[in-house]
Amino acid sequence: MLFAVSDEVQELRVLLGSKVTMTCSSATDVEWHKVKELIYSHGKIYEPFPSSRFSVEHAGSRYDLVINNTSLDDDGEYFCFGATGGAFIKKYRLKVVGGNFCHFLVLWIFIYGSET
Repeated sequence: MLFAVSDEVQELRVLLGSKVTMTCSSATDVEWHKVKELIYSHGKIYEPFPSSRFSVEHAGSRYDLVINNTSLDDDGEYFCFGATGGAFIKKYRLKVVGGNFCHFLVLWIFIYGSET
């Protein structure tokens, strides 16, 4: 079997400005897409996805899509496909949450949560 196919959608919630990693496993090269836009194929990140924030780390059969410094524009569905034959492998739904209130809440929890 070439691909580990999954019908389930993995939901991810990340803070604005943080790093998120989405993992895909395949015996052959993969393509990463955001909805219908190609992000990665054959070792290359495609426009309009900035390579300063988007990368793919490949080790063995893993192809991890990494997004650094997440922005609200990164919200959406991400798909991993086999590069040869186009078999669907994995789907993620990413929700970036943030803004001033969220940063305040995290800071408040960090400061006052450490006092207990």
